[in-house]
Amino acid sequence: MQTAVRKSTRLEYKPPKIKHLTTLKNITVENPQNIQEILIALEKRLKEGYWIITFKVFIVLHYLIREGNHKLVMEAIDRHRPQILDLSKIKNKKSAPETIQSMLEYKSFIGQRIAMGCQSQIDHTAQGIMRRLSLSNGLFEETRRLQQLLESALYCKFRLNEGNPSIALFAYQLVILDILNLFQAINEAIINILEHYFEMPVMNAKEALEIYKVFAKQTQSVIEFLEAARMYEGSLQMRLPPINHVSLLNFSF
Repeated sequence: MQTAVRKSTRLEYKPPKIKHLTTLKNITVENPQNIQEILIALEKRLKEGYWIITFKVFIVLHYLIREGNHKLVMEAIDRHRPQILDLSKIKNKKSAPETIQSMLEYKSFIGQRIAMGCQSQIDHTAQGIMRRLSLSNGLFEETRRLQQLLESALYCKFRLNEGNPSIALFAYQLVILDILNLFQAINEAIINILEHYFEMPVMNAKEALEIYKVFAKQTQSVIEFLEAARMYEGSLQMRLPPINHVSLLNFSF
């Protein structure tokens, strides 16, 4: 475990290797009692004060949230905040100002992802969960949480014109995957809401319309985010799917 932490956060202009990330991911699933030890080791790496190491620590955390035992990982990270998401110890921040700004936005998104995961009572990653969620079980509340998290993800503007961008590209890829997952879950929620729209009391219908308006606006933002990312498809090693525009529906009360 210690070796995987050290090697995944090496002081070099390369992103963490998947084999080291997989080792840590497997530990969170097979030996969740060791999640705490992983986080302590990552905190120690942050104290070295290099932005490269700090960026990689954030990537490791994000990867473990996405691919590992995400609920337990998020709860453990939440207990370690703010130290585990600390940028204050980085030396010579002026040497890479754009990268530091990218890291601040990335840190904010990870922090919000953790907060939402700890607050929510459902697993948004489970396929179809938002499609089946009822109004009485928190459909509106969970949809708004997803929309807030998507907004934070869309705020991550990775600046790839400063030095070697390979580390930022890896983080960029993880954020894009989250955006696609979040957008899919929100899309399922909107379908669910619209199917029951005309059965809702007026107050609920008004809230549903506000949620739909946010969805329409965010759809445009997702389209723009992915369009900006398309020029990096080769470097990201991923094909970005097309997203269709959404037209506002005309509802009245």
